[in-house]
Amino acid sequence: MACSLCPSIMLTSTSSQRTSTLVAITGITIILAMIPTYMAWTRSPYSPGSTADSDFWWLIQSSVMALLSLLTLSIPIYEDSKFSHKGRTWFWTCWFISAATVATILAPVLYVLVPTAYSGATVFVGSACQAFVVLQLSLAASIGMGRAKEKEKTS
Repeated sequence: MACSLCPSIMLTSTSSQRTSTLVAITGITIILAMIPTYMAWTRSPYSPGSTADSDFWWLIQSSVMALLSLLTLSIPIYEDSKFSHKGRTWFWTCWFISAATVATILAPVLYVLVPTAYSGATVFVGSACQAFVVLQLSLAASIGMGRAKEKEKTS
């Protein structure tokens, strides 16, 4: 499957090249996202927020959507017998889903209890964990598609 912005990468790559590309894109994007996170941290008032702040309600909305995304990722993973409880992929996917869920629930609570920058950093950690969940699923799907193609060739 090709991305319209990078068709040559996805169409001509082997599975290991695709894996390297996905890992690199995810890692680089998370590192680049640290720049606005740092900028927000340095400009944030060193005081707790309030439920009267519009940012608090934006954070609640964002957290609800993130939890929905995590839920829609988690249920099929848990129910898929080919994926469930198998090795490192299962372990890391569960770990990142758990960390993202905790960070997503914790961020609005932190917003009103501690300086708002901590809430923002928590949201960033949750988003980064969620990106790694998507990466894990992409890699697992890629491996599965590769195995299916191998079976077709031998049939």
